Amino acid sequence: MDCISKYNSIYVHGKTNSGKTRNVVKYLKDKNYEYQYCSIQNIKSESNFMDMLKNQNIFNMMKMKKPKRVIVIDNIDYLQNNDKKVLSVITKYMRKMNKTDEKHHQIKYIFIGINVHDKKVTELEAQVEYVYNVESQNTQTDVDKNIKEICKELFVNNNIDYFKICEKTIVSLVFHENVIFYANQDLEFYHAFLKSFISGDFYDRISFQRQLWQFNEMTFFLKVINNYIKFHRKKWKNQDTLEMNHEIIFTKILTKYSNEYSNLNFLINICNRFNFQKTELIENLRNRRCHQSLLDNEIRRLNKLLL
Repeated sequence: MDCISKYNSIYVHGKTNSGKTRNVVKYLKDKNYEYQYCSIQNIKSESNFMDMLKNQNIFNMMKMKKPKRVIVIDNIDYLQNNDKKVLSVITKYMRKMNKTDEKHHQIKYIFIGINVHDKKVTELEAQVEYVYNVESQNTQTDVDKNIKEICKELFVNNNIDYFKICEKTIVSLVFHENVIFYANQDLEFYHAFLKSFISGDFYDRISFQRQLWQFNEMTFFLKVINNYIKFHRKKWKNQDTLEMNHEIIFTKILTKYSNEYSNLNFLINICNRFNFQKTELIENLRNRRCHQSLLDNEIRRLNKLLL
């Protein structure tokens, strides 16, 4: 992360759970930078972005200090329609700053994301001084172990900080898989548990079909947090069963979610191949403009998924 000290604008990318945000924030704290962190979803308009640039630390102002400020914008590629407008505003501002060689209030800019192919992201990349790739530090075994530990905490800890839970989809499935240890004590609770889970699955399907990824947070609350709260309101005979006698069951799901994950990767790869947004891909499929560059089985699969 020494590149932060060398460059005024950086795009940090890498796989999910590769430690991008953690490494950036740790470096800034260790080097005593004055930094401001936010997710792109929290920047609703151009005025929000400009206000963020104007923010000053009141203590530094009182001491007449002007330390190097750093603005960290995370989830830069979590792009809904509004986010794309904001990303265009940020790109336009960075382009203007580069042309005028303006160092706005001695600010460094760090953008964090996982996508290096989206058209809007590549436009921003072209305006930053350095693109840094964070290699994944977690093996699949580490991820599986972390998920088991999270699920175990859901059962034995009634005061878990569930806002920090990652891999929400898999945690939901593992939580459901292990609640069976308690289901025979209260079938009415298990029935209510399943109703919440079914509702969450229904919204998951909609979010995948329409690419409304913000729904994932809502379905996690339906399937896990709602049931977690209800679970700890009850008195169970073997509350410590999982902690004392049983290891968390973790069956690899190879049906619904693996198929959807495969389909999502397929669509992303096709969009990257033609440098299309999803809407542009649909339009070109309908007009048969890109059929000559696709295999027959790719055309059939795209028609099934999108048309």
